[in-house]
Amino acid sequence: MNFLDYACKSSQDIEKEFGSSVKFGLNDNQLIINKNKYGSNILIKKEKTWFDFLLLQYGSPIIILLIGAAYASLFLEEYINAIAIFCIVIINTFISFYQEYMASRQVRILQDYLEQKSRIIRNGKEIFIESKKLVPGDIVILGSGDHIPADVRFIEVSSLSVNESSLSGESVPVIKKSEQLDFIPKNIFCAYNIGFSGTVVVSGIGKGIVFATGQETSFGKISDFTITTVHETKFFKNIKKISYFLIKIIVVTLCCLIILHIIFKPSVVSISELLMFAVALAVGIAPEALPSISTFSLSRGAILLAKNKVIVKRLSSIEDLGGLEIICTDKTGTITENKLTIEDINSPFYDYKKSLIYMALSGLRPIAKRDRPVHPFDNAAWDKLSPDDFDLLLKYKRIDEIPFDSKHRRNLVLVKNGFEKNEHEFVLIVNGDYEEVAARSKLSQAEKDNLREWINQKAKIGCRVIAIAKKDMSSIGLEGKNISDYENNMDFIALIALFDPIRKTVKYSLDTARKLGLQVKIITGDDSAIAGNIALQIDLIRNIQDIVTGEEFAIMSDKEKERIAQVVSVFARFLPEQKYEIIKILKKGKSVGYLGDGINDAPALKEADVGFAVQGAVDIAKDAADIILLKKSLITVVEGIIIGRTVFVNTFNYLKITLASNLGNFFSIAAISLFIPFLPLLPLQILLVNLLSDSPMIAISTDNVSAQELACPTSYNLKHLIVFILIFGVISSIFDFVFFFKFYKLSYPGLLQTNWFIFSILTEVLFIFSGRTKKLFIKALRPSYWLLSFSIITILSTIIIPFTEIGKRVFSFVNPSFSGILIIFGIGAAYFISCEIFKLFYYKFIYPNNNY
Repeated sequence: MNFLDYACKSSQDIEKEFGSSVKFGLNDNQLIINKNKYGSNILIKKEKTWFDFLLLQYGSPIIILLIGAAYASLFLEEYINAIAIFCIVIINTFISFYQEYMASRQVRILQDYLEQKSRIIRNGKEIFIESKKLVPGDIVILGSGDHIPADVRFIEVSSLSVNESSLSGESVPVIKKSEQLDFIPKNIFCAYNIGFSGTVVVSGIGKGIVFATGQETSFGKISDFTITTVHETKFFKNIKKISYFLIKIIVVTLCCLIILHIIFKPSVVSISELLMFAVALAVGIAPEALPSISTFSLSRGAILLAKNKVIVKRLSSIEDLGGLEIICTDKTGTITENKLTIEDINSPFYDYKKSLIYMALSGLRPIAKRDRPVHPFDNAAWDKLSPDDFDLLLKYKRIDEIPFDSKHRRNLVLVKNGFEKNEHEFVLIVNGDYEEVAARSKLSQAEKDNLREWINQKAKIGCRVIAIAKKDMSSIGLEGKNISDYENNMDFIALIALFDPIRKTVKYSLDTARKLGLQVKIITGDDSAIAGNIALQIDLIRNIQDIVTGEEFAIMSDKEKERIAQVVSVFARFLPEQKYEIIKILKKGKSVGYLGDGINDAPALKEADVGFAVQGAVDIAKDAADIILLKKSLITVVEGIIIGRTVFVNTFNYLKITLASNLGNFFSIAAISLFIPFLPLLPLQILLVNLLSDSPMIAISTDNVSAQELACPTSYNLKHLIVFILIFGVISSIFDFVFFFKFYKLSYPGLLQTNWFIFSILTEVLFIFSGRTKKLFIKALRPSYWLLSFSIITILSTIIIPFTEIGKRVFSFVNPSFSGILIIFGIGAAYFISCEIFKLFYYKFIYPNNNY
């Protein structure tokens, strides 16, 4: 039976089918029966295995080039060379695989915190359970912002509308009904009393009985055909561009080299040896650790974020973090602690105790005496109530409600009167924005003015004020009508001033953000006086007038909006569509992050370059976000940006250093090979140079990054990269020629090749310590432990290998002389000093204000 059939069945028939009831839900015995019969509410989806992660590592153009070189070596029967290339591939891909796989496991563990929960009725009690534990027959209670966790037949609704675009493609919300349909719907568009799994409640509340779970839902039946779009950042696009660009250079250069060798040196080197030399050179210039270091850096960043209770839904968003220039956030829970306390009550017509009772009634209905509500407003009332007050609250029965939303700025609750027995059997309570409540209350203009003055005074000390009114009603006329129809001529009860203390870490967070070149902007729906007072206290603005309200923004011209978006730091009374608009405007010239947790934040979260949501956010907000914060705090966001920038700087440093070194060595070896009767480095020796130099190169991803280099948002500057590579590649080649002219006449082929092997690795390692910083190396931040360790081990290994039997027999090395090693280190020191001089000149005159 599918949803079409349940749309035409009565709620009583559905209850009977699953052994449930609207009032009591499933009992424990029926729960076990239904679970065994229908299974769990889980969509079957293919999880990535370790093998899937391993295969992903072989998709890089650089890795494909290396594998091609390995097979070319096999074809030329150079088996040792082939093994060496395969070793390079395996080592680099294993590092990438291991790090990415471990990061995914770490994130998966944290994602257990984000299990979607559902509010249901079982055994006559309202409880929250993990949505995956739902079974057919469960009674689900839904509100604004909730994902519908399974296919349900609505049995009670109040102003309920659902966004079904994820299933139908229709962006206009669908109004839902609870009545049994008297026709068989032809498709989902006509199933007005059905809630489909995966769709989102836009407004109102509803209660439904689950009739399909997991793969049996409409969403589950089409899930096998869905395709997930992979977001590719500018960073990875540029990595691919560089990879393909390098491959073109390699192919063209090597073809020219082979042709020149054949023309000018036809009898000196055999064709097979020449081809193998070309293959080795191709491997030599290729930044084979590039896939490893980019994955390693991002995965390491994900693990660091996970330790700070930050879940990265999209690994590449870590790199986007580093480029953020503006952070937009609401104030509640980020700037303030979101721990509300009642600071004062202005109740001109009712006593203090009754005001508290009505405030508590207008919030979340208590499930039991000790069950605290989720919402901070309701918690504030709970803290002031006595045990006797709780007993009184439990006598009320909630009949209907319309939840708070950003458009209407109030909520309505209809309860059956348990306070006193009289002809008014019901009480309608409204709770929300003062202007909205006052407009529906019996207040004189003088009373309104006095109340407004009181609100202004409380706003100056940072208090948020809500208003409460009520209307006593009889049951006559309630049938079939919406409770909002009676929202007039209400009795005003009280103004409640609530104080939310500013987080102790906010000033430090803002100071850190400024040092990072980050702008922080508050975009809130709160009153401008409250937002302004808080902004003044944290030094975000200097004058209370430096605020723009939603009303002011709405009447501005497009040009004025663009100007205001850049210069103003606090936006108050902003509607959801205005939040989206301000993010869109800011994105025209800057990279923007947005932190939100409500259904009204979803459009802005989706539009931002990086969307942040918190664990307690509504489902639609978490879906729209790239990063989930298990702890809502501005400092968590700022620390995440520092990690993102560190990842970027280290990856970019690797690119600069390895490409400059490799390019210089590539052209000098290729050029010199045309003028001597033997190869300056044997193919296997070139491969060993690559293998040994990869260790400290990969360790760059663990390097410490100075505050100066973190001080500005990062952006990928290809022009800077190319200019840097060319300048320092030329310097590298010059010193290769210096080395060659020093040793060529003094050495025979084996000794020259051995010395060049040592010199090549030494200069690559030395250049790491010059290229890793913009400062003079002795003034730079200390290198990481791993970078220093691997560099020392690499240099020692380079000197030792030529003296070993393996070095002599396999790699054709000879014992270098002590004086030769001293000369090599001397030329290396001159090379390092030259790099330092040109580096300081480069960053002072060529790219003085460059930030990558």
